[in-house]
Amino acid sequence: MTDRSAENPTNTADIIRRFGFGLEQIGLWALSYPRFAGAVILLVTVAALSMLPSLKFDGNTANLLMSDRAGFTEFEDFQAAFPAAASSVTLHIQRQNGKLLSKTGLDELAELQLEISFLDGVDEVVSPFSLRHFDQASKQFIPVLPDAFRDDADVSRQIRRGLDLLPELGAMVSVEGDAALMVIALTDGEALTDVELNAFFDELNAVVDASNFTILKAGLGAVRAELFTALVQDQIFVTLMGIFFAGVIAFVIFRNLRAVLLSNIPATLSVFWTLGFMAAMDQPLDPLTTILPIFASILTFADGLHLLSHWRRELAAGIDPQTAIRRVVHEVGPATSLTSVTTALALASLAVAGQPLYDLAFFGAMTVTIAFFSVIVVLPVLCRFMSGGVEDLGTGGLNFGKGIVPLAQRTAVRAPALIVACTLLATALLLVVHANTPSSMDLADYLAKSSESHRAEEAIIEDFGGSDRLFLMMPLPNGVSYVEPEAGQQVLRAHRALEEILGPAQVLSLAQIWRAIPEGEPIPDEIQSAIERSAGTISVDGDQVLLVGIVEGLLPASDMQALVHRIGAHPAFEEAVITGSSVMIAFEASHVIDQLKLGLLLAAALAAGVVGAVCRSFRIGVGVLLANLFVVLLIEAGVSASGRAADFALFVALTIAIGIGVDDAVHIINLYLRKKDKLTPSKAILAAIDRSAPALMGSTFVLCTNMMVTQFSALPVVSFIGLTVSATLALALIANVIILPAVIVLVLRQGQGSVQPVKTPVG
Repeated sequence: MTDRSAENPTNTADIIRRFGFGLEQIGLWALSYPRFAGAVILLVTVAALSMLPSLKFDGNTANLLMSDRAGFTEFEDFQAAFPAAASSVTLHIQRQNGKLLSKTGLDELAELQLEISFLDGVDEVVSPFSLRHFDQASKQFIPVLPDAFRDDADVSRQIRRGLDLLPELGAMVSVEGDAALMVIALTDGEALTDVELNAFFDELNAVVDASNFTILKAGLGAVRAELFTALVQDQIFVTLMGIFFAGVIAFVIFRNLRAVLLSNIPATLSVFWTLGFMAAMDQPLDPLTTILPIFASILTFADGLHLLSHWRRELAAGIDPQTAIRRVVHEVGPATSLTSVTTALALASLAVAGQPLYDLAFFGAMTVTIAFFSVIVVLPVLCRFMSGGVEDLGTGGLNFGKGIVPLAQRTAVRAPALIVACTLLATALLLVVHANTPSSMDLADYLAKSSESHRAEEAIIEDFGGSDRLFLMMPLPNGVSYVEPEAGQQVLRAHRALEEILGPAQVLSLAQIWRAIPEGEPIPDEIQSAIERSAGTISVDGDQVLLVGIVEGLLPASDMQALVHRIGAHPAFEEAVITGSSVMIAFEASHVIDQLKLGLLLAAALAAGVVGAVCRSFRIGVGVLLANLFVVLLIEAGVSASGRAADFALFVALTIAIGIGVDDAVHIINLYLRKKDKLTPSKAILAAIDRSAPALMGSTFVLCTNMMVTQFSALPVVSFIGLTVSATLALALIANVIILPAVIVLVLRQGQGSVQPVKTPVG
């Protein structure tokens, strides 16, 4: 059975005319009015550059999970109710020269605490010296550790005594690791901008550098500061590296400096326009959107390569440059338009994951739009103005990629039924794997490669057995104040219950104060004052108290979920809310990533569906879907088998890749439609692949190579996205010259005999 469109030349001509939705007319208009178009390009560029100083960066990874679901809203409620606890920074401290847990070491530690407490923005500093216990003899709270020590032996005695009096001291001092922890609560820390937060860390680092300590910083504040710095560095260094490598690649392909300029100028402008647009929309760059400017440059360069390759072919055939560029825009422009539409739709499909990825979906689609205008307007106008004296763009790479024609000949044409059957079976199996791959997110993958926070987490785990914090918000009975005995008994019951689960040294709360009061006795003024001074464990409204549970850091999501369920099942925590950044990630990330998994399938269906609809051929749409879906599912299975978490980065990368991967199919189909009324399906598809081979191979080489500049990124998540996209696109090219032609040949072949490879002459 054949498609009706294959038998009707008039219908084919109509399909070709509608192939790019007429968007190539924008490029033809620009060529008709090049001076006006040039002026518009200049004005847009100046406007974009003027917006760059206002560009923002967001290192708050919690925003990746923003939603109205309970996990995120409870975390927001915690930040509002207990701002000091939510914005704290933990310091892992060791002495550079000699023991920390010595008389000299602890004296220096006390001086360090005093210096940090005077820094701007510091609300409170908690260290081993801050912990107190109630002395029954004096009826007062006194420090667990004395203000001064006689000698090193006295230090050892006092620490052992302190651990007996108050087990919580073990959460602040490690005898085995010769280390201490210090917790800095920032005044309104969550409201600080990344710039203000970095200014605080600059002051803190100055104090640390002047000390005799080796200090590692952990906590969300430290992560935000690291990511902010890495995001700024990436936009400068990685983008420049991408432009440089694009120039090198263009020279290798064309062997012509003019072609290098024609390739790089539109790609560079697309970066400026993307950044300017994001700045104008007040959209900060975050760990995911930071890849968009790089993506704009790479996409512009790759699509521009198609136009330049075809322009060079026309020039080599003796066509004058200005006529040649108009013919190229008319012939290749529709395919470029359609590829931009399918790529934009693929990125827009990320929105199905919900609020956390709305920005990435919207600005991703806008980035593709910007890249399209850079290709369809800027590049033709540049070719128009730089065409003087051009006879060719060099001879390098004219036969680049011809090897893929025999590949299609030996596979798609000779055994289409076998290829389609095997692909269908493999895709079905991979869909089962896709549906059953557990979703998770490891925050360590989103930290900088040289992350101090990651090293701090590992050091705290080694020395203290735990670094991560669970926060239990305990509501007080109606009308009961946090200084009343009823509140104290509730805290004590909850504290003991949490100790049963986590261990005696792993729980911090007001219980250390309430333990000093025998049940039924009045509350001494000293104890009431101590409770009121513990503002960090009392909510802003005074209607909740906070328990802090210290657990091993970097726990897998499944382990964290199991721990939270275990705590929540205890009767003492029936009304408590259990939250914290790790809790939110463990519960909310899985939900968002599951939505992304569905979005990946939607992206594939949308991209292939648009191509099929434009071609008025269900079978072509199926061929596009089968070829590209098989590849992304194969890459997903390979990544999961390697042990990497199936997280945001994986499905964002695969969604981007499928949007671009369909481009190869579109360019092949575009040329196939122009030949299929004159040739058999087998010969037509081979001729289309032969004609597009240099541009297909060149653009894939450019995309993969340029994507590899992400390996220079300071962020592992950006490097992983770049590597995954590169691998997917390389396989997608092979799939699009084997599986897609196999589908077309299988359903449209008209009983032809053996088919010989088609040799399409240059021009």
